[in-house]
Amino acid sequence: MRVVGVMNGKGGVGKTMIAINVAAAAATERNEKVLLLDADPQGSCMRWAELRSETKKPVIRPAKLAELQDILRGAAEAGFDLCVIDTAGKDTTELRLAIPIMDVILVPTQPSPLDAYETIKIRRIIQSLGVPAPIVVTRVQREKSPRIQEVVNFWSGHGDEVPVAIPERVAFVDAFSLGQGIVEYLPDHPAANAIRALYRHIYFIYAAKDHYDQAPAKYSV
Repeated sequence: MRVVGVMNGKGGVGKTMIAINVAAAAATERNEKVLLLDADPQGSCMRWAELRSETKKPVIRPAKLAELQDILRGAAEAGFDLCVIDTAGKDTTELRLAIPIMDVILVPTQPSPLDAYETIKIRRIIQSLGVPAPIVVTRVQREKSPRIQEVVNFWSGHGDEVPVAIPERVAFVDAFSLGQGIVEYLPDHPAANAIRALYRHIYFIYAAKDHYDQAPAKYSV
């Protein structure tokens, strides 16, 4: 079972949006057996679950970091292919014990110097524990701007940026309010294509190393 975390202590960066949409895309389009764990005290994934039909995948459950190892062991035994964990980035003993269990932890950031700087602290913790912690640039406006390009270029230059930018779209909010992922709500929307590209990158590069040779050299939206 592959385990993908989404983590950042800063709010408003699209953390839960990434977690629920990656989980929904893997479950509905790839037909994977997916477990989405809400380990963030805010409980945003569980609010999405309340809006979602119980018959729809993925399976969504609350979780505490201290219980994560037992939960993941049970999920693997139950035949889950993928577990996505939405968690805050507050530095605690429980967090440091949970991080090494994950294969990769996505760290979302908005395209501003302040937001990018705030990711440094949590990424240092994750990387010190031997887990990849790539940046995912989120909430990117349609128009180009020097500010956005500066942030993207900075992380690209460090080899730390997932080569898929997640756009700022009202469609994400509308999909959430209906208990849907963007690939279910508007499958042909550019935002849905961005989520598909992000999932492919996670799958090929970080979570399925035996398939590395099949990975496209470059991902585009």
